This record gives sequence, C-alpha cells and structure tokens, in this order.
Amino acid sequence: MKFLPSTLSLLALGQTAGQLSCPSELTSNHTVSNSLTMHYAVVLGTSNEKGILCARFESQTTGWIGWGINPSGEMRGAEAVIGLPAENKVSKYILYSQNANGVVEMDAANQTLMDTSITQDAEGRTTMTFTKYLDEDRYGIFPNNFRNSFIYAQGSSDDLGYHGSTRGNFRLDLGTTMAPTMSMAPSPSPTAGTTEIVENANATDVTANITAVVGNETEVDLPEVVEDANATDVSYTTPSPTPAGTFGAASNVTMSPTVAKNNTTGDSNETTTPGIAFTPTDSASSAGFYSLGLGSVLLGVIALVFGIAM
Repeated sequence: MKFLPSTLSLLALGQTAGQLSCPSELTSNHTVSNSLTMHYAVVLGTSNEKGILCARFESQTTGWIGWGINPSGEMRGAEAVIGLPAENKVSKYILYSQNANGVVEMDAANQTLMDTSITQDAEGRTTMTFTKYLDEDRYGIFPNNFRNSFIYAQGSSDDLGYHGSTRGNFRLDLGTTMAPTMSMAPSPSPTAGTTEIVENANATDVTANITAVVGNETEVDLPEVVEDANATDVSYTTPSPTPAGTFGAASNVTMSPTVAKNNTTGDSNETTTPGIAFTPTDSASSAGFYSLGLGSVLLGVIALVFGIAM
C-alpha cells in the first residue's frame, strides 16, 4: 500500500487539542484521487501547546481509509493514520513493509490522535476525521512554505486488507491559521540613547548608532572626532606663554647666516658669518623684544640731545 504525501492548509476543526481548537468548517481541501478528498486546517502552536493538523477525509466508497507521512513518498517506512469502520477506530501505525504483517499499530503511548471518528452513510460514503500534532514521532508536518510528502490508500472492505490500485502519494503546501488563543505582545519601544542591531541584506549583523529621541524631538549628535589624511586623530595643544624679556624653552631659536660687505677693500666680495636670530613663539615674548628695542632708542635720543646742547 502506498500513501501519497499531501501538504495541509492551515485552519482548525471545531474539535479541540488542549488549549487549541479547530474551526467548525475546514475551508481548505485537496483532491487526493477521483474518490478521495482531503479537507484540512492547521493551527499553529503556542508556548504551552503544540500546533495541530485538523483533517477530514471523504471517500466516495465504503471501506477503510489510510493516510500517512513519508518524505520518500513510499509506503515502506511511513507513519500512517488508518481508519477501520469495522472496529469504529482511527489509530496510528508504522508501515514496515508492503504486506499486511508489516502494518503495525503503534503502542498506546504514541496514540496521540484526538477527535477521531470513522463513519459511513447510506449512500456508501466513508468519512474519517482526526486531529494530529504537527511535531511528533519521526516525521513532522511543516505548516509554512514547504511541500509535505504524504501517502494514501483505500480499501474495499471495512477491515484492514489489500488496497489494490487505490493508493498513491502527493505533495501539498500548507497554509497557516494562527491559534485562536494566541496573542501577539507589542514590541517594546527603543530606549533613548541605545544602540540597535540591524541586519543587512546578507543577514550580517551591522551596528547602527541611533540618537536619543524624546517625543518627536531628536537630540543633536555629539561632535565627531576629525581625522587627518593619514587617519590619525588630530589634537590641539594650547601653547604656554613665555615671560616678556626672557628666552625660554618655548622660544624657537634658528641659526641663519648674516651677510656683510668687505668694506676694507671696497670690493664687491661678500662674506657670510653665522648669526643667531630669535623667533618668539607668542605675543608675550614679542612684547619683551619690543620693550628692549624702544629703551635703546630712547637712550640714543637722550644722548643726541645732550651732545647738541654741549
């Protein structure tokens, strides 16, 4: 027997699973075969309860119905749900092989199906319903953006037997319905003056600095550190003044040549003798030089006046 993999769309039956419940109507459906239709819904889980699949299989014939999960799409190795009208029972099985002896009912601890039923009507149609956890046993059911692989089979008798050609597999992408009991907590507002982690297009963490915000007012950013062309932090040191009239270490002293004419011979040959020039580094030092020069001028004027008078 081969079951076709099918992906269920997400909703939930008017049945219950712990805190979760299925809708009264299963609006999603999939035509499994000419004689079998799957109606389904998925309810996502909460922090306290696992998500559920709510399913109803409607067969146009009498006989048992089987549905299972196997990524390979094969009967062997699948986990199945089988409904037997003769026993009025819907249970979970492991399919070890394709013969009857290989179809083994799971032990009681793994019989976790809820809201199960298998019924037949006067027109010869068989209906199997159940609610199943999405995440259990070896194979899980993925609710979003994933093509789950399912298998199916139908028997001609109400007891478990050979299915004949009425078996197969299929894939189905599920839709999602949020659990009615779930509530989304609001996201906390960013704290003023914090640093958030942002993701770029390649999902690499990027640090982004944000300024503190109060209401609709944005605080002014702090001044940035300026860097020179060599990416070295530029620093500025306030110079210390040198006392007037003194030559402190703060004064720049440079050696420069002094040019003098050879007046003895009267020729145009020039000789150079090294001289010393002092360059003050601040206004205080300059004031000292200016005061010394002015004193010299005054002394010269006084001497000139006395010379004339005499």
